[in-house]
Parts: sequence; structure tokens; C-alpha cells
Amino acid sequence: MFLNQLSNEEKNAFISLSIKISEANGVFDEVERVMIQEYCKEMEIPFFNTERADSIDATVEVFKNATDHVKRIVILEALGLVYSNGQLDYEEDNLMRSFAEKIGIEENVYKGIGELLNKYNVVLAELIEKI
Repeated sequence: MFLNQLSNEEKNAFISLSIKISEANGVFDEVERVMIQEYCKEMEIPFFNTERADSIDATVEVFKNATDHVKRIVILEALGLVYSNGQLDYEEDNLMRSFAEKIGIEENVYKGIGELLNKYNVVLAELIEKI
């Protein structure tokens, strides 16, 4: 939704983060792969080679000095990936929480974004059901 607001460096770092999140539980499933492809389309960048993803530490370096607006976009969009298969995976959640802390996102902000994302998903499901 908001990824087009990132700089080119931030876009590439976000895709690396997305890949690392998807791999965190040892299962990089098709839903996650498709979602990352959609992220690439939204950001107007070529599909990323998963084997060339930067480390989490490298992505932290890109985002730790970003604006709060950019940090919150990254957390929102990455949490969307975490919840993409309909369940919260322990390893993916731990990686996200650690990443958020390292880039300076407070726990209450992290939780608030997650809660809003869950509400959004509920409303979206209701809308889809009505259509």
C-alpha cells in the first residue's frame, strides 16, 4: 500500500527483509513468494533473487536512521507478510520484533500497527464476503 514511498535503497532493503522473514521458520511458502512478487510490482523493481538477499543486520543499517514514517511503513508492510498465511508464526514474529526494536520502533507502536492490521484484515474479509 505504501511501499512506493520508499527510496530505491529502502525498497531493496525491504525486499531483503521480506525474504529473511519468509525464511525465518524454515518454510518459504508460495503465499509468501507471491506476496514478495507483489511488493516488487508495487515498488516497480524487478523480482528479487532470494539468494542475494542482504542480512538482517544490513537491513537494520538502512532503516535505523530512516524517518519514523518510513519505519512505520516497513513494519506495517512486513507484518502483512508475517500474517499472510493466516497465522502468526513464532519465528517470524520474533524476527520482526527484534528488527523493529533495532530500528527504533517502540513496542507499543509495533503492537498498535499489528492490531490495526488485524482489524483491516477482518474488515477486508467481511467486504470480500459481501461481494
